[in-house]
Amino acid sequence: MHLDLDEVGNVAIAGSGGTGKTSALITLAVALSRMGVDDPVQLYAIDAAGGALGALRSLPTVGAVASSADRELVGRVLRRLAEVVAERGPRFAEARAGGLESYRRADGGCGSEPRVVLLLDGFHAFRQTAETFGAASPFEALGDIMRSGRSVGVHVVITCDRPAAIPSSLTAALPLQFVLRLTNPHDYDHIGVDRDAFEEAPPGRAIAAGDGREIQFALVGGHGELAAQAAEVDALARDLDARGVARAPRIVNAPALTRLAELPTALSVATGTSPGSPTSRSRPVYGFDTRTFQPVSLPASGLGVIAGPSGSGLSTAMLSCRAALARWAAEERRPLEATLLTFVEDGLRRHTGWDRTACGEDEVAEAAARLVERLGGGRRAAVRAAVRSAILSAPIP
Repeated sequence: MHLDLDEVGNVAIAGSGGTGKTSALITLAVALSRMGVDDPVQLYAIDAAGGALGALRSLPTVGAVASSADRELVGRVLRRLAEVVAERGPRFAEARAGGLESYRRADGGCGSEPRVVLLLDGFHAFRQTAETFGAASPFEALGDIMRSGRSVGVHVVITCDRPAAIPSSLTAALPLQFVLRLTNPHDYDHIGVDRDAFEEAPPGRAIAAGDGREIQFALVGGHGELAAQAAEVDALARDLDARGVARAPRIVNAPALTRLAELPTALSVATGTSPGSPTSRSRPVYGFDTRTFQPVSLPASGLGVIAGPSGSGLSTAMLSCRAALARWAAEERRPLEATLLTFVEDGLRRHTGWDRTACGEDEVAEAAARLVERLGGGRRAAVRAAVRSAILSAPIP
């Protein structure tokens, strides 16, 4: 059987537990990956079932397999697909292409534009989990992708326990539904399938709702056991790598810990374009954007605020900012003095690297007044700090 994703867009596979839904997804992933040399493909998966889709991770065509409980990775996968849909829309429209194959053949198109497919195992469980995510619901993002993706070569294949689990808002985006054996016989009547057709049906036996075609989903390597299928997938992965199949862009979560030394010391940031003024300015790097993984810089002068509850990493963040400024100043050959004003005896005060420290109301007021003078603030004034702690860093006059 040939599955034309350009024509159908998205696919649903419905069946009770043990009927072969997950094996069907693995078979589809393997079939699409085998075609990857001549028909580039990028696969992503969300596993809201038993974790079996993890067997696909070794394939070069698979960019991520996210557990539905991994809120961050699920969000990243869905954002990636939404970005592909949004980016491709204008390009496909300009080429007057109504689908991926049409775009590949069109003047101004790209013959190697990859097909992007999301495999979602366990739609009902995914929807239940998604409802706990708050305002940025991945369920709504999934719906947008399903409704807009077909015309730009982005497709979704889902599995569910029963066809009625699919909301009416998505039914129109799922023109092809394969029905395996169902637990409730009344569910067959809901989609116009003869319930007697599944009398003693083996796993993988399905009927295409609407046209009555009866099919048998193949098993990877002819094995029903997941471990054997995983071994076949690993062998295919090695073969695809040897044949030079293009790798799908990997999607990963942001690391919980990152060493400052692993990031660049400075970024060049564009400034004003007035005559005689510099067009860019160097700024110290103190972290990275968790969505894009690009370095993030801070101004070398002015006021910065780090806010958060106790135990959220305030002290660590302040020390990182101080270290970022220090290494930037060293690279730029600029003098730098780091002064700590604090009302806490331990904490940041225990760390080395401060040029000056002041602790307590009187010391802080005196040190702050001296800093105001050195920074050109005029006469000395009594300064009362109303914050727990602060770092003031400025070039030495």
